[in-house]
Amino acid sequence: MSHRDWEPMPSIHRGVVLSLDSLRRGARLVRPAGNLDERTIAGLLSLIGDQLSPALDLLIVDLTNLTTLGPDGVRALLRMARELGDANVGLALVAPDSVVESALDEAGVRSLFEFHATIDDALDVP
Repeated sequence: MSHRDWEPMPSIHRGVVLSLDSLRRGARLVRPAGNLDERTIAGLLSLIGDQLSPALDLLIVDLTNLTTLGPDGVRALLRMARELGDANVGLALVAPDSVVESALDEAGVRSLFEFHATIDDALDVP
């Protein structure tokens, strides 16, 4: 079943609109929307922390619906990547537009992340 066969259940989690979905055993999808900045990163990081378990092996973060990614958001992505790495969980970013990649390029950290054009592409990586 493709991720396109169902609609995500959005929620507001500490100031950022998110949806969290289970894609397959061991894989979760998080979709933040709006601005990822100093006011909203706590919600995203809290939700990610809540997902850490031995059963989780891949977290896909779909950044398609972000409108801005400020310096605090870049730091949050770096922190998230570090925490997931410490827990042996893979991180894949879905970011088909230039907002996210441009912000990470400007910060000099783009090469630290794995980007995919679609959620299905991110799931296909072994």
